[in-house]
Amino acid sequence: MNAIKNPELLSVEEYLIGEANSPVKHEYLGGVVYVMAGGSNRHNDISGNAFASLFFQLKGKSCRPSNSDTKVRIDNRGVTRFYYPDALVSCDRNDDEDSYQEKPVVIVEV
Repeated sequence: MNAIKNPELLSVEEYLIGEANSPVKHEYLGGVVYVMAGGSNRHNDISGNAFASLFFQLKGKSCRPSNSDTKVRIDNRGVTRFYYPDALVSCDRNDDEDSYQEKPVVIVEV
């Protein structure tokens, strides 16, 4: 893998607009965007089972699970990052129009 030298940094807004229109998922680390690799069938089975289990356990409760289409936004020491976990649970959820959660209580990564 080749490292990109002096990449052009994207703003959070530019990343979110681009990601909404992209057929490929990207993670965002402080302005640098990385293409995500696809998963194997085994990976998809495990992450799907994790989401299904969370969904049924949380049915009727205020916390809700999200699948790998929902990003997690992390702001730490002035650096914003977006990741796509395989599943997550949020009790204090962002607006329905957002494509990410900022306060997950559970993150599942296969």
